[in-house]
Amino acid sequence: MADDIAAVQKKFDNLNEYSTQFNKWFSKTIGVWPFSSSTSKFEKIMTKILIFLCWIITLFITISSLLHFTLVKEDIISKLKSLAPISYCFGGGLNYAVLLYRKDDILYCIEHMEVDWKAITKTADRQIMFKNAKIGRVISCCIAAFVQISAVSFCTVLGVFKRTIKIGNESMEIHVLPSPTYKIPVDTNPGFGIILGLQFLTGYIMSATVVIAFSLATVFACHTIGQLTIMVTWIEEFINRPQEENKNEWSEHDIRILSTYTFVVMNLTFSTFLICYIGEILTEKCKEVGNMVYMTNWYQLHDKDILNLIMIIARSSVEYKMTAGKIMDMSVTTFGNIIKTVFGYLNILRQTTMS
Repeated sequence: MADDIAAVQKKFDNLNEYSTQFNKWFSKTIGVWPFSSSTSKFEKIMTKILIFLCWIITLFITISSLLHFTLVKEDIISKLKSLAPISYCFGGGLNYAVLLYRKDDILYCIEHMEVDWKAITKTADRQIMFKNAKIGRVISCCIAAFVQISAVSFCTVLGVFKRTIKIGNESMEIHVLPSPTYKIPVDTNPGFGIILGLQFLTGYIMSATVVIAFSLATVFACHTIGQLTIMVTWIEEFINRPQEENKNEWSEHDIRILSTYTFVVMNLTFSTFLICYIGEILTEKCKEVGNMVYMTNWYQLHDKDILNLIMIIARSSVEYKMTAGKIMDMSVTTFGNIIKTVFGYLNILRQTTMS
């Protein structure tokens, strides 16, 4: 498996390219593959021209077939036969529009896959990813083969081979299009060949949208399965690792993370103390105002001045405190209780881990 990964990585730029190779081939033929940062301006212009041509060909065949279905009088069997390719074109056109609309989302998923490939460094994990990528690649090839062979077979059997019809006592062999068109001369050989070629192209475009949609879903799903499998492996390794490794986790870990945690804890502790200290000062100042009013020689003041102090005396009887959501008072006493609770919790945690 490791040799296979090395060979594939040597052949392709990266393993993500190996995963999405067939998707990229089919998507580029109809302009669905999203633009990356390295896409040139010429490629973008050519892709837009390709998308325009695909829509023109598809709409021309679909509209002409729809007009024939609507305006030409035929028996119910002929109507049903002509309805099948029209429905297929409508479904494929809808797929095409959705794929073009979701190009940015497709690009995001592809870039996310590339990041996942770069993040995996262990050989065993890369083997799991490669195995699932190979499965997705094989399934994509099978989907492309089945869908495209079906579309080509349909157009070939109905369009290339002649059909024998009887007119009176005479039998004639004529060419019949896979999807009948409305008032387009196809009796002559050049006309028939051109329309048949356009219908072949339409069949390819419509079937390519199905292939791209299913193959992208398959590749993304297989990639996700690989990621989840690796996650399960990591969890099992974490749970089943030796006890000594658990005890020495921080000693082997990056010291910067420990410093960051220490800084965060100190910052939170200092911030909490500041808020509690401000709340303590606020409460003390309110009490100071009340004491000042109570301790004045108010009985020596004039009646008018005594009336002016009545409102202050009434408000001073109410104790004002800063609270945390009206649950607890923010004071130095509260901060001390919080610190004692934290150290009590750490003591319980230490005793639990030591036992």
